[in-house]
Amino acid sequence: MTRKTAGRPPVVENAAAGVASAALFLLSLWAPAVGFGLALMSPLPLAWAAWKRGPTAGLVALAVAGGAAVLVAGPAATALYVAQFGGPGVAFGFFEGARRPAHQVVGVYVFLAATGSAVAVTGLAWAGGTTPAAWLTATVAETRETLARLLEGSATDPATAAALAEGLDRTAELLRRLFPGLFVMVSVLTGWMNGVALRRMAKDPSAVPWIEWRAPAGWIWGLLAAGFAAVLGTGPVRTVGWNVFLVLAAVYFLQGIAVVQHLFVTRGFPVFVRALAYVIVFVQFPVMVLVAGIGAFDLWFDFRARWARTPQA
Repeated sequence: MTRKTAGRPPVVENAAAGVASAALFLLSLWAPAVGFGLALMSPLPLAWAAWKRGPTAGLVALAVAGGAAVLVAGPAATALYVAQFGGPGVAFGFFEGARRPAHQVVGVYVFLAATGSAVAVTGLAWAGGTTPAAWLTATVAETRETLARLLEGSATDPATAAALAEGLDRTAELLRRLFPGLFVMVSVLTGWMNGVALRRMAKDPSAVPWIEWRAPAGWIWGLLAAGFAAVLGTGPVRTVGWNVFLVLAAVYFLQGIAVVQHLFVTRGFPVFVRALAYVIVFVQFPVMVLVAGIGAFDLWFDFRARWARTPQA
């Protein structure tokens, strides 16, 4: 679907979208502390191009972005960018333009990001003479050493230093075991965040509001089964259970966010109240769990109908 609008020529718009996407991604390499969050928004310019002028425009923008990334960061970083953010961003914009349900729009993004990254990592690992598992282990070890350097000096005595080292080792092992689930969970949140931003930019009155979205009913049984496997299982069963549980918990967290936003919109809460509420949600882990619980129990209680009976917009 192509949406023709007045303004700059399409070629210029597509190139600008590609440069903007590459710049957001490259900031994560130059300033990791701040740039990581901006890198998660790098699919947005490409999605905008694909939404506005169709998949061809999105692919042109992706080609520009990939060329810029190769020149600055090299082929390895560019391969990861295209696999994790670029290609999924183009597909994301196309599916949003086709007005697909939210779980399909985000699901396409997550599927392409996960499979593309797996292929890219496998290729990079083989090119480096190692295996994907060894690459993951090395990456986790590097992350552990980075955390150790950041915390260097915080231990005032040998006992504290030993406890800190033990905690970092446990964290590294947990990260290694839960890496697939954590990666997909972050991809789910990234897809949703970019989707909300694209909705605000696109302002398509024919699109179904995402605050009305709910996960397919059968998914709740997957969440419960994964939770039981994570708590009661052992060995690989427990590991798989935790990985699946993390992904589905993220889905129901987003459904909870949709319920909360529906309440804010239909009841006309001031913007500053909404902003404060979301800050609390994202900085307080117990509140995040509560929101995910709201999303899960919405299947049975239909909170939107109970709390906000008269939509305003």
